[in-house]
Order: sequence, then structure tokens, then C-alpha cells
Amino acid sequence: MPPNHPNLIMGSGFIGSPLADFSTPDSVSTLVNTLWDLGVRHIDVSSRHPPGRDYLAETLYGNAGVAGKGFRVDFKNHITHLDASGSMSAENVRRSVEGSLQRLGVKKAWTFWCYFPDESTPLEEQVGVVDEWYRRGKFEKFGLSNFSPVQVRAWLAICEEKNYVKPTVYQGMYNLIIRESERELVPLLREHGIAFHAWQALAAGFLSGKATTGKGVEGTRYDSAHPFSPFVRKKYDRPQYHDAVKRLLEAVEPHGIAPTEAALRWLCYHSALGEGDGVMLGASKLEVRRNVEAVERGPLPEDVVRLIEEVGKTLSEIGGNTTDVL
Repeated sequence: MPPNHPNLIMGSGFIGSPLADFSTPDSVSTLVNTLWDLGVRHIDVSSRHPPGRDYLAETLYGNAGVAGKGFRVDFKNHITHLDASGSMSAENVRRSVEGSLQRLGVKKAWTFWCYFPDESTPLEEQVGVVDEWYRRGKFEKFGLSNFSPVQVRAWLAICEEKNYVKPTVYQGMYNLIIRESERELVPLLREHGIAFHAWQALAAGFLSGKATTGKGVEGTRYDSAHPFSPFVRKKYDRPQYHDAVKRLLEAVEPHGIAPTEAALRWLCYHSALGEGDGVMLGASKLEVRRNVEAVERGPLPEDVVRLIEEVGKTLSEIGGNTTDVL
């Protein structure tokens, strides 16, 4: 029996995408049943999922009956501009909350997320409208996503001044090569009792090693023909990251451990995350079962953990353990 680990949460970036296996009502229903069987009872979705097909993921989950099956369902405020401007205005939050709840078929969500900082709407208005909808009973928790430590502090300060509901969860990028949040953000969250939900646990598939070895890259997001290839390559196709993956591959091969399995097990048992935190599982194919089973194998061998820590230290020293591309 492995030690306790962070909660596993199904991310939904590709739900409804023609590039994924979960693009029809039947396939999403199959996914929902698989998640339940595996003990994954938490779903995170955005009205922007899948890319270019707003609201479809929420609608598919609603049609699959997640409301009546006991899942915890999180949703985010709807964003219409790349810079998220206006997304947290009182009117947009109203539309976001009412629309998402209706599409998902739930009366109350588990978490409402502020997806990205909205720098055009006064912060007091944003904090106040979140408190209003929380007190209306539309969600159990509120969370911040992709906020800097400075922005988190500013939000908390208004909550304390006005006695508004505080965020109790935070969602951000975190994996074995992107570890910048360990420096300032994680200590800040711990100070205020805020849980951390890590997304891009596998670095958009980069930690599979395919982009580094060039083997099996066809059809993945690192295939030059894939529509998302420019975005993920801009983020991860860097010499220091390829070097890190090469070292990881060398370390896990003697143990017969896949690099993606090592990445998940490191996050769940050796990273800055704890039992009350969360790890987002993203999958464009029915890989969820394999990923959950990987986590259930427990902590990694000590030599693999040492190697990952050495890689993290090296990336930190050269400024390569973070990215300015969200």
C-alpha cells in the first residue's frame, strides 16, 4: 500500500477536441465511468475547453451526468481576451457562474477558479464579486490560477480587510523541470493554508522523452504537423530541458520505469506537494488508467530521486526551471 499522496484530478483541456479520444458523448461517458472505477472523483474543466470550441467540454460532462455520480467539479471564469481583461468583472463572473453550472448540470460546484489575473478590472470588484457568489452558495471553494506571489498577496490583503472569502486553493504549472514555484509561491501558500494543484505534470508530454529522442513523436503535440506544436515547442524545446530528460531516461531505464511514470511518482511522493494538494491528470487518449496505476506504485527508487534533485538544482542555477510562457 503506497503512502498517501496528493489528490488526483482529471484535467479537461482536450475534452471535446477532434484531436483526442474524448470528443463524443459516448466516449466522455466511458471516461467518466473509468475515472470513477479508478477512484478519481475530481474533475477540473474550463468553458474554454477544448481550445477553439468554447463550452463543449462542460456540455459533454453535463450530458455524461457528472452531477448525479458524485464527482467534485471545478470550473473557471470565462475568458474572451488573451490578456484576460474584463474576465473578472461582476457581469462576466455572473455569466460564467450561471452558464457553467447550467452546462454541467450542477447546482453547486466544488471550486470556482479565477483562471488568469484580470488587470483591467479593479481588484476590489473582483474580490467582492467572488465573495458574493460564494455566499449565494454556488461553489464550495474559491481558487486562484496563474497568479504571481505578489498578486496572491494583493488578493489576500483585500479579503482580510473586507472579511471576504479567501482562496483556499491555487493552481499553477509544476513538474520536475518547472520548479520555480518552490522558491516563493509554495511557502506563501503554506503560510495561508492554501492547497496547490499542479498542472502540466508531464510538461505537455515533453517528459515522455519522445521530443528528445525523436522516437514516436508522430501525432503528438511535438509533431510539427500538430496545431499545438508551436506553443509547446516554444515552452519546452530548449537545450537545458532536453539534457534533463536525457539524464532522466538514463536513470529510470535500469528500473524499467517509464519517464512519465517517474514524473508522476516524483510529483506525488517527492516534490513540494503534500496530501492536501492536487495533481492534474491530462490525457488525450485513454491513458488515465495507466497514469493512476503508475502513481499507485509508490515512491521512486532513491537513485532516481537523487538524479531528479540534481537536475532541479542545475536548472535552478542556469535559470531554466521556469518558463515565461503559460
